[in-house]
Amino acid sequence: MLATKRALAKAHYRKWGVGFTKRAGGPWRDQIIKFQKQHGLKADGVYGPATHKKMIKYFDRYGAYLYNHTKIASGGSYGSLREHIVANAIFGYNHRSFIHYTQGPSRMYGVKHHVHPPSIPYWEDCSSFVTWCYYAAGAPDPNHLGYNGYGFTGTLGSHGVRTSNPRPGDLCFYGYYPYHHVTIYIGNGRVISHGSEIGPLLTVPRYRSDFSHFRSYLA
Repeated sequence: MLATKRALAKAHYRKWGVGFTKRAGGPWRDQIIKFQKQHGLKADGVYGPATHKKMIKYFDRYGAYLYNHTKIASGGSYGSLREHIVANAIFGYNHRSFIHYTQGPSRMYGVKHHVHPPSIPYWEDCSSFVTWCYYAAGAPDPNHLGYNGYGFTGTLGSHGVRTSNPRPGDLCFYGYYPYHHVTIYIGNGRVISHGSEIGPLLTVPRYRSDFSHFRSYLA
């Protein structure tokens, strides 16, 4: 849905940034209907193959990325905010050669420099990377610090709710509080981890022997 919202904005059917993280329905459906009417399609508000064929020329680079990858990551449908978080994690994985690992002052690069894809958060560590995935999605700060440029595994581990049934966008912790490492769950039994210079990496949650638990920050 986020990909179509970006396409609708580019085609001047909606304003950039307005309601981008809200669920389908309401104005989004009305905009699809208007698009369908003006392109000689059945105006039913359903985003099907015929509508996609007409809209695809309006997809920007990030919109095309979202459309092509978030379905693969999710294994199903879920709230658009989770879609966006997962898309950011996958974006980081696909651009891993540009993202360096640091625990120094630059570790919150993505948040401090207000980075959104297709721009790249060049310096991150494990906790700042998952924080950036939430920040760039417009989600609440999982550290509960209002994206003030601080936060680490301890502040992440102090919030959210433990779960044994993770959903895409939930976080996976390792070790004991304040925890040694954190990754982001993207669905289909996979996490993305930025724990070294070769990351972010696509792997399984229990790739480390000190796996602890999952935490959820979204309804």
